[in-house]
Amino acid sequence: MTTNPQRIVLANALAADYFRDCLHSSIGDGPRRYLHGRGVSDEALRRRVWEIGYAPPGWTSLIARLRSWPFTDQELLDTGLAVVTRRGTLIDRFRDRVMFGILEGIDNRIIVGFVGRCSPNSGDSTTPKYLNSPNGLVYDKSRYLFGLGEQRSMLRVGARPLLVEGPLDVLAVSRLRLEVTPVTPAALL
Repeated sequence: MTTNPQRIVLANALAADYFRDCLHSSIGDGPRRYLHGRGVSDEALRRRVWEIGYAPPGWTSLIARLRSWPFTDQELLDTGLAVVTRRGTLIDRFRDRVMFGILEGIDNRIIVGFVGRCSPNSGDSTTPKYLNSPNGLVYDKSRYLFGLGEQRSMLRVGARPLLVEGPLDVLAVSRLRLEVTPVTPAALL
């Protein structure tokens, strides 16, 4: 990998914008219905608290967009947004997936990677349900969690983090507005 990490961060930000544009266009009608069915509101999609989008089913739509900036093939590979086919050409890693951007931490909006949820109607049993960005110069799956950055304000006031399976579970937990009264040992007596 020879790419400057700032170029990867830029590519991720541009990819997130592209995914968001696709989700809010006519091509994103099905994915939006799916997200609504999973309890994600239009407000959550519009407010950009969460980096949610849609990678369309084409083979090179994101690559074409990023090449216009211009990014080199090596940079596209180093971002993890592209993969090489057996023929040696680049294709989009994420196709026909609801996309969730993973933020660097609780104090910024730097997107370090993505999790893509396959279309529930894909019909292909060999397609992985979730596909993550590969480990690279910026993203390391063992260091970053989807939802941590988005919940920073709650964590600062003492909320306890809860580890769940996937991004849609994170969104479901974030919607809970339960008031929990702390129990002291004296209250149990």
